[in-house]
Amino acid sequence: MAGWKWVRGFLKRNPRISLRSPESTSLARAQAFNKPNIQAYFNALSNTLEQYNFPLENIFNMDESGLTTVQKKCQKIYASKGRKQVGALSSAECGQHVTVVCAMNVMGTYIPPALIHPRQRMNDELMNGAPVGSIAFVEEKGWMTSEIFCRWLKHFVKYTKASNNNKVLLLLDGHSSHKSLESLQFAKENGVIVFCFPADCSHHVQPLDVGFFCPLHTYFDQEFQLWLRQNPGKAVTQFKIAGLLNQAYLKSAVPSNAINSFKKTGIHPFNPHVFEDWQFAPALATDKQILEAQGDIIENQMELEIQTPSTSGLNMSSSSVLDISVKEICPPPQTVAIGTDKKNAEEGEKLVI
Repeated sequence: MAGWKWVRGFLKRNPRISLRSPESTSLARAQAFNKPNIQAYFNALSNTLEQYNFPLENIFNMDESGLTTVQKKCQKIYASKGRKQVGALSSAECGQHVTVVCAMNVMGTYIPPALIHPRQRMNDELMNGAPVGSIAFVEEKGWMTSEIFCRWLKHFVKYTKASNNNKVLLLLDGHSSHKSLESLQFAKENGVIVFCFPADCSHHVQPLDVGFFCPLHTYFDQEFQLWLRQNPGKAVTQFKIAGLLNQAYLKSAVPSNAINSFKKTGIHPFNPHVFEDWQFAPALATDKQILEAQGDIIENQMELEIQTPSTSGLNMSSSSVLDISVKEICPPPQTVAIGTDKKNAEEGEKLVI
């Protein structure tokens, strides 16, 4: 059995490999982010861009993210050695969830954000210190709803000057609150073309998720801790969220973040091959083309048996040595595609056996 000495030697011989902390990927995301889905998405996006010929300043992405009054992770601090426990002050055990709605375009222009507070009645003090031009909504749990999204669209049209003569493309995820009849009718009447990303793929294809919300949360956590240290004995409430968000938003809402985010997702410059093969690795075990792939493997194995000579291995000629990949010899485990009938499923199991 290989020991730690072999591991250290392996890492030394392969300096491009390092020990990393993997990001948890749900089964739904692994199944959805595969080459057929991404290819269909880029084909649909290409047709939409060619049909309307949007100027760059009219291509926007919108998404929501959550903020809380209790810090998720405390920063490391210096403490004396030998202490078994080191604590840091927190506002409370359980925090209140506040949703922030952001939008940006390809040119690096941002729409003033919107805040959704978990309340039944609005209080003007909730927006003390908020980013300039931002608006606030109230909802019992602080989540996005169809009614709030329709009201946000009016805020979006106000700043983008969208109309039937100046159409705007709005890229967003396919959450149910984004697809109500009232919202789609309002968008159609005001020249807003709503385009939904494929389900469970926003972690790769949505610019806000790729390059904006991560620095926003990082700066927000820094401002959060700084406020706690400067105000000992006080707790962060939802009345302080807007002010802390303003400091983090000014640092993260810069043109370079927006431009690089649209570039990494292949939206602009348009690049349907922006994702590399290793990024589709989690989808290999849930490939929808399982039966066809297994049939190809069986055919390759049959051809190998036919072409292999029956003589001893010592007398094999060079023509019998075939270039076979590891995937063909030992394919990764795969599940039967959703919607496959029972007969095909049983045949697929037999092929695997």
